[in-house]
Amino acid sequence: MRAIVLLPVLAFAFLGCGPPPDQTRLVLLDEAARMSGALVQLEHWEGAPAFAVRLTPDDRPMLLTQTDARRLEVPAHTLAYVQGSDVQVRLLDLDDTARGQMVLTGSEGAAQRVASVVNAEVKALGEDRYRLEGEDLLDRSAFLEAPRGLREVRPVESTPEPMRPLLGRDTSTGSSLSWRGEGVAESVPITLVGVYASGATTLILDAEGGYTLTRECGDTVQGTVVESGDRLVLLGEDHSPRALYVLDEGGVQIGAEHLQPVLEEAP
Repeated sequence: MRAIVLLPVLAFAFLGCGPPPDQTRLVLLDEAARMSGALVQLEHWEGAPAFAVRLTPDDRPMLLTQTDARRLEVPAHTLAYVQGSDVQVRLLDLDDTARGQMVLTGSEGAAQRVASVVNAEVKALGEDRYRLEGEDLLDRSAFLEAPRGLREVRPVESTPEPMRPLLGRDTSTGSSLSWRGEGVAESVPITLVGVYASGATTLILDAEGGYTLTRECGDTVQGTVVESGDRLVLLGEDHSPRALYVLDEGGVQIGAEHLQPVLEEAP
C-alpha cells in the first residue's frame, strides 16, 4: 500500500518549483541570559547583543556561560532562543514566529529609534513594552546596535488555530516548541496515520512513528515523530524540529501551513 501511495506524492513534488528553502538561522538571548553572562561565540566574534545574531551557513556557534561552553546546533529556518539565568535554549521554527513583529522592553524613545531604523510601526503594550510591526524584523534587525534605554528584544510566537489534544494531553498552551529530546513516540495515534496535502506540501504519517514531508520542488525530508511536552514534533535527519498540530476539521498544521487528508481511510 505504501508504494501505491508514494507514486502520486512523487508526481506532486515535481509539478512546480517554488522559492529556494529558507536557510535563515538566528540566535537571540533574552535579558536574563545576557545578565547572567551568556555569550554567543563565532569563529572571529563573540558577544551578547540584545538583537538577534544571524548565522551564515558555515557558522557553528558556541554558547558560553559562566560555567561551561556548549555547541549550539541551529538548523536552517530556526531561531535558537536563549532564555533565563539558567540559560535554557528553545528552538523555534521560524514558521512558528511572527517574523514581521518583535516585542521590545525599554523606554519609548528606544523603541521609536529602533522603529525608525527598521521602518516599523510601534504599538505600546504597557509597562515599558512595545510591539514593532514591519517586514522580517527579526532577520533585518540582526546585529543592530541597541540604543540607550533598550533592555530586551523578544520574538512574537504565533498562536495556532484551535486544536484537539494529542496523546490525551491538552495542547492549548500555544505554539512555542521546546525540544529537549523527550523521546521517540512509540507510534503515531492511529487516527492520524495517513496522507495530508496542501498546495505546496505533502505529509505521510505512518503507524510506526515515521513521516515523509515532500515540498513542491522535490525537497523531501524523512524523520521520526517525537513527543515534546504536550505535542507531537516532526524531527528531521538534521534534527530540525517542526511542531505538528491537529485541527478540529480533521487536518493538520505545520507552522503556518494547513494540510488536509488525502485518503478517507488510513493505509
